[in-house]
Amino acid sequence: MTYAPSVVGGIVGDPAAADAGRISPKSRTVASMLGFFLGGLGVDCFYLGNFGMGVAKLLVGWLTRGIWPLIDWIIIIAGGADDGEGFPVANWG
Repeated sequence: MTYAPSVVGGIVGDPAAADAGRISPKSRTVASMLGFFLGGLGVDCFYLGNFGMGVAKLLVGWLTRGIWPLIDWIIIIAGGADDGEGFPVANWG
């Protein structure tokens, strides 16, 4: 039996390699302000393009008594948030 060598990355035209260093054009400042003031309604998730999470947060976020919006806000402030395309939200401006 022969096995073909596997190539993990670095292929010309590989979309994963092309997007490796890309960051989101969304503002971390806007996302953090929306998360602080309107996080319970999921507005921060809608702004970042995470529509499914925004709808879930809007419908059942009240069950967590503010814990879910608080955790999402901390994630945005700490720089761990991603936009709807999976790119990190890193720009404060």
